Amino acid sequence: MSEDLADAIQLAKDGDDSELLPYQPTPSINPPKPRTLAAGYDADSQTLRVRFRNGQVYGYYNVPPNVWRNFRRWKSPGRGINRVLNNFPYAPEHDLDEWTGVS
Repeated sequence: MSEDLADAIQLAKDGDDSELLPYQPTPSINPPKPRTLAAGYDADSQTLRVRFRNGQVYGYYNVPPNVWRNFRRWKSPGRGINRVLNNFPYAPEHDLDEWTGVS
């Protein structure tokens, strides 16, 4: 893990995820209730991380850079996650979760 990534992860754990998940806010076809709030991509590990409305962060692994570029163009990241990202290995990253009180 690069030092920059480790620093960004620590900042996120401390409550500032702007470096780890710089794509904020994500677009939505349902602005009052967006499925995703933020996202970020680490090119070295090819990990795309997404913060969902409920505060959970999921990491999607082995994601090529072109999928990250496309993610930022999707009008509905939720649909893109279902159609594209869920085809990659993924897991919750509970150490980065942030309780929002919203489900």
